[in-house]
Amino acid sequence: DIKALDKALDKAALDKAGVKYEVVDAEDNPDLTNKYKIMQAPTLVEIRNGVANVIANASNIRTYAEKAN
Repeated sequence: DIKALDKALDKAALDKAGVKYEVVDAEDNPDLTNKYKIMQAPTLVEIRNGVANVIANASNIRTYAEKAN
């Protein structure tokens, strides 16, 4: 399935870059979905110095991970 492959690639890119992350199910956590205005999956929310940076879609997450590496 394409979505599962995308998720695996995203996780692999983040793991390779050494980015610590937690997978959160948006349907089970509507408070977080609303707080960070998450509109699609996958979305990565980076919180640095108390400021949230929302990175949406697989290609943007991969680009972020590559730059973090």
